Amino acid sequence: MLKGDGFALFIGVDDYRAYDPSGAANLRGSVNDAVAFWRMGRQLGLAPERMRLLTSGRVDLARLDGATEANGGDANAQGILSGVRWLAARLAEATGATGPTGATGATGLFM
Repeated sequence: MLKGDGFALFIGVDDYRAYDPSGAANLRGSVNDAVAFWRMGRQLGLAPERMRLLTSGRVDLARLDGATEANGGDANAQGILSGVRWLAARLAEATGATGPTGATGATGLFM
């Protein structure tokens, strides 16, 4: 069970034009799903500094309770790798902390 001392990385990808320039592979709703997971994390007691949200297309951080520029990022290859490293480092230094990773997009949802 996720506790307030956990960490979370949420990734939402709607834009797949890098792989399909026609835009036919683009999704609708994955970024909104990631935002919903942020809100759920806050309701479960996670502090904003313990969460990261990566999206294709920047989310207006004013929509996210307590978020700052440090919480948001791009859901591109570099951003996702950086986010996973951030989560791994936080979990390595915290005893007993939990760390769900949620990704919404063509790959589905992973927790």
